[in-house]
Amino acid sequence: MKANKVVNKIDITGYEVKEDGTVISYKGLKPRVLRSCINGGGYLVVGISQGSKSKIVYVHKLVAQEFLDYTPTKGYHIDHIDRDKLNNHVNNLQILTEDEHWKKDNPNLSTGIRGVTPNTKGFKATIYYKG
Repeated sequence: MKANKVVNKIDITGYEVKEDGTVISYKGLKPRVLRSCINGGGYLVVGISQGSKSKIVYVHKLVAQEFLDYTPTKGYHIDHIDRDKLNNHVNNLQILTEDEHWKKDNPNLSTGIRGVTPNTKGFKATIYYKG
């Protein structure tokens, strides 16, 4: 089995992430709550600076990293339990595998054929042999 590729965690030095997804910057003269925006996919994002570079990051990833000990890893997703992409409270987030997440988003998809099951890449066929 392949080892999952770990991606770098988001450096949030100088920022505080609250349980409800509020992000506070301590980089100026006084603390300020960062404004979030909704991106094209419907997720809340904020802009943070890391040295001389700025970066747009997903709020749900920051919350999961801080409170669910999430490390971005290939094959794992952060799921909004109530399916509301704007509800980034820690109690509404969970870590799922790609397959678990896909099955949750497609609960009624069934082939009706024994041994054929859907997965994230299409379908998987299992051949049974009695010998």
